[in-house]
Amino acid sequence: MIENIEQFIRYIPTARGTNFEDIKPFLDEAEIWIVSDVFGKDLNDVLKASDDETLKRLYESIISLKGYVSSIPFLDVVQTNNGFAVVNNSNHVPASKERVERLIAWVNERLYTQLDGIIVKVYSTPALLGEWSKFHRFNYLTELLYWTGIDFVQYGGDYEKLETNVTKATISYKGGAVLQSEAARRRIPYLELRRLHGVIKGFQDEEISNFISRKYMNVLIDKNRSRNLTKNEELLINRLKFIIGLFLQNEDYKAKEQLKVIVNEMIADLPNYTDYAGSDEYKLKIAARYENLLEDPTYFFG
Repeated sequence: MIENIEQFIRYIPTARGTNFEDIKPFLDEAEIWIVSDVFGKDLNDVLKASDDETLKRLYESIISLKGYVSSIPFLDVVQTNNGFAVVNNSNHVPASKERVERLIAWVNERLYTQLDGIIVKVYSTPALLGEWSKFHRFNYLTELLYWTGIDFVQYGGDYEKLETNVTKATISYKGGAVLQSEAARRRIPYLELRRLHGVIKGFQDEEISNFISRKYMNVLIDKNRSRNLTKNEELLINRLKFIIGLFLQNEDYKAKEQLKVIVNEMIADLPNYTDYAGSDEYKLKIAARYENLLEDPTYFFG
């Protein structure tokens, strides 16, 4: 945990000269945010006590950045008997509104990039993943094929095109709503992923599951949570991430053509897709292929 100003400015160089006692309450709030919204108490306690230098720096960076961005609006404003006033220091020229906004945007971008990094680290470490799975929000945070913002952007396609079409996607998806936020304009991938959580879940449960089956989609999600995917399934999930990106970009035809290819490949290699083979969607697919031909031994009159 961040205990003094020297530790803090390792991650926030612009905070040099800040009174640590002024910033400390915001650092405490940042840890509350990590516990209540992101990782839960069990994983948070392990992260705080970790000897892994990379993990430690990621964690301390997230706490510092979150605390700092929350504190900025309060650092140079004081309340007096006559209302609010700006703290005046004759040794410094006040920063312009644009510079402050740019700083806040950069701190937010750094914060969620670091959060992506720690999620990747947790996923690759079974013991840490086990601690995270105890958190009551774990299933919600991991029910999408994308777990991180950077993963979302890599498979989601061109960001400009995605932002242009995402409103169309939310309207066209059954039950969707038009969503707009400052986060989208800031282009912070993790916040975009959270903003579009319901829309992406809809594409998984409706569009994609109509092809590969809801049963198999749920199996893939559960196996991904426990890091128990086969090599074939790892490749399949990556292809499905790309397909969700097509849906979000309003490329429904391309997405469905890709899903047809995937289904045909699974049918041709059923021993590697046994969960799909046991689904109703597979049975319907096979039934649709059957023709009642006179030369077949199963021919019936009708």
